[in-house]
Amino acid sequence: MKGLAILLVVFGHSIQVNYTNFDEILIFKFIYSFHMPMFILISGYLAAKSLSLGGCNMEKCIFQKAFFLLIPYFSWYFIGFILSGTFSFSTIFDNLKLLIEGIDKGLWFLYILFLLYTVLYVSSKFKYKYLVLIIFVLIIPMNKIFGMYLLKWYLIFFIIGMAIFDLKDFKLFILLKGIINFKIFKYSIFVLFSISLFFWERTYMINSIFSNSYYLFAYKFLVSILGMLFFYFICKSFFKINLLSSIFNLFGKYSLRIYILNFIFLAYLKEIYLIQNYLLLFIVSILISFFSIYLVDKLTKFYFFKIIFGEIRHLNFIKINKNI
Repeated sequence: MKGLAILLVVFGHSIQVNYTNFDEILIFKFIYSFHMPMFILISGYLAAKSLSLGGCNMEKCIFQKAFFLLIPYFSWYFIGFILSGTFSFSTIFDNLKLLIEGIDKGLWFLYILFLLYTVLYVSSKFKYKYLVLIIFVLIIPMNKIFGMYLLKWYLIFFIIGMAIFDLKDFKLFILLKGIINFKIFKYSIFVLFSISLFFWERTYMINSIFSNSYYLFAYKFLVSILGMLFFYFICKSFFKINLLSSIFNLFGKYSLRIYILNFIFLAYLKEIYLIQNYLLLFIVSILISFFSIYLVDKLTKFYFFKIIFGEIRHLNFIKINKNI
């Protein structure tokens, strides 16, 4: 699921780069209506699994996550300036200020994922962690400073992902699976999601069909849930084809590499030629994904690149210090 999702991310970015009216394109709406909530939900599921196996201590949920999420986040923000030829030591603090004020620049997903694990660490210290997580959702302000509005939005899907793992053996869920007609349910999701896309808006605008941003917030949440269910059914079909399953497993395993490098490849491709053909853009997205994996394989022979690509997931320096 991560593999297909990261391919949709690259495809969505390629549409953004090559079309100025991308918000009006239905296939763009399809991708953006659920692809990042899907990533966060999967992360929440895996976080709950990790929590059940080894807990969420300071080393695991804060130090290690900061190392392989925040270092790539900040590193690639400034590498972007270097590659574009606009880097200057005199503007470093100004650029950092811009990043703090608008955290959705660059690889924002990594920063938000770190905040989600920080919230998880705090909530894990309480008996009723889900109650604490819901309180966080309610009290986090809709503010752009430090990306609080993104944290508020994605924390909802992180909690849902955790709940899916924790309740997967819940008797009521098993009972519902036996009662619901699966085919009718699946086709109903397809129809509802397809119709909902025509009214979906990425951002709230003055001429919006919604009377205020809160109604849009609720509608986007509903469409995200429908989109993720739709996506789940599509993935189940793909998994039956061995070749596709192998490709998406590969993309899923190295999704961070693809996420980091796709921005750079697309920026250079835009300088060469605008591609206004969806099929060609999709093929380009697949090629970028494969090449990202191959390139990082070569680069991560050097320790520096391992760090900035988030390839080092387990740190031993805390244990080393204890031994000393």
